[in-house]
Amino acid sequence: MLAAASRSVADSLKQLADCRDQFQREYRAMLNTFPLKGLPAAVCTIYGPRYPDPVQRRVGTAALCISNDCIIRQARYHCVPISICMSCAAKTPISPTRSSLPFRAAAG
Repeated sequence: MLAAASRSVADSLKQLADCRDQFQREYRAMLNTFPLKGLPAAVCTIYGPRYPDPVQRRVGTAALCISNDCIIRQARYHCVPISICMSCAAKTPISPTRSSLPFRAAAG
């Protein structure tokens, strides 16, 4: 999606908004299944990419703000615990480090 052609900034923002809408719908639907199954839930934001190219890494990090905003908002809405992942461990690309800041999402 980040490499998609665009005619203007407005066009790029529309593409990002469309992507966000789809992610939010799917993420909300996923979180809605946990209470139905009687399962506990917790969520974690997505930490920044480790692309070797600094420009690609910067663009990817900026784009992740959209997904992470959806994750945080849905965690708050569903009152589930959330961990804010700031970076990942060098040895395992899917493990958050101790710099993650866990907190309980407040209702309201």
